[in-house]
Amino acid sequence: MYPSRESLLNAFAFLSEYNNVFSELIEVYSAACKVEQNIHVFKKLLRSFYINASAHDYDVFIALKEICKNNKQKLNVINKIEQEFREEVDIKLNFH
Repeated sequence: MYPSRESLLNAFAFLSEYNNVFSELIEVYSAACKVEQNIHVFKKLLRSFYINASAHDYDVFIALKEICKNNKQKLNVINKIEQEFREEVDIKLNFH
């Protein structure tokens, strides 16, 4: 089984909504992000991870910065996507 396969991760995320398996969800997404070498797939995983974990107040960006601390390319992606999401939240907060 390929750990970063999007369909499997999405199915697990769906399962976590109805069962108390959030810690396992974090583990599988973290492992997938750690081993994924294709940067475009990594970006998709990161966005999906953020969306699925944010409802639980889990800071994906802090966790992945630690996991990927030795990979500059992944760190750059994490920082860029973090900024995009933070700006999106700011826009929503300012709109209300």
